[in-house]
Amino acid sequence: MTFNDLEFKPHPVSKGGVQAKTMIGNYELSVVNLNSHGPLYEIAIFDGKEGPFVKLPGIHSSTDDDTDDVIHYLSPEKISGIMLKLSCIAGPVSV
Repeated sequence: MTFNDLEFKPHPVSKGGVQAKTMIGNYELSVVNLNSHGPLYEIAIFDGKEGPFVKLPGIHSSTDDDTDDVIHYLSPEKISGIMLKLSCIAGPVSV
C-alpha cells in the first residue's frame, strides 16, 4: 500500500480540507491536507481505530511526551515510506 492507494474524503472539521484513514495492522493512519490540494500533508497514527495517538520509533523523530503527535509537511513519497515502515512495525496482518 502506498500514498496513491489512499482514498481522500472531505475533512470532517476543516472546511476545504481532506482526510484519508487506513488501518495498517492494529494502527490507524490518518493523512490530512487542510487545503485539499497538496503538495504537503500531515499524518497521525492511532492505536487501533480512532484510539489514542501513538508515537513510534523510526517514524516519529522523538517519542517524548512533549513532542507533537502529528508529523507535518510530508510529501506523498515520504508518506508512502512511513506506510511501509508502519507495516513492518505492525507485523503480519491476521486474516
